[in-house]
Amino acid sequence: MEKLKQLIAFLFQRSGKEILRDDDIYAALSYELGWLTPAQSMGLIEDCLKKGLLVAEEEGYKPAFDYTSMEIPLGFKIDGSMMEIPSSSNEILPAVISEIAKNGVSENSARDRIMKKAEKEHIIPEVAALIVAKEHGIDVSPFIKDAWNIIKNM
Repeated sequence: MEKLKQLIAFLFQRSGKEILRDDDIYAALSYELGWLTPAQSMGLIEDCLKKGLLVAEEEGYKPAFDYTSMEIPLGFKIDGSMMEIPSSSNEILPAVISEIAKNGVSENSARDRIMKKAEKEHIIPEVAALIVAKEHGIDVSPFIKDAWNIIKNM
């Protein structure tokens, strides 16, 4: 529980904001920092809500504790395997990124394109991944059901 508190404090201190949207948290943990998988990031939000560490607001989420006074150790970093964060079995992002990479785009470039599309269009990365894949001529039909399940479970 202490690690989760530190992580929440780190995210909010790093952002300088009092309220973060789920896609802000998701993007920071999964894409900017690369600490968690997208499914773990979504699970983290739910877990923190259940444990009372985050409070849902109309604009997003805010910590339910004084995160500004928490000391974050220098070099703070977490790893999804270190934390008990629920994860979804429907991790389509790695599979879609792999398909995009088969078309001559590096995985990092594919991730960057997906993240930019998600931010620009205000959509979840899984949907952005399908759009980017489609733009590269990839048949996305095998991923539609998993993407739909993720959306339904949000």
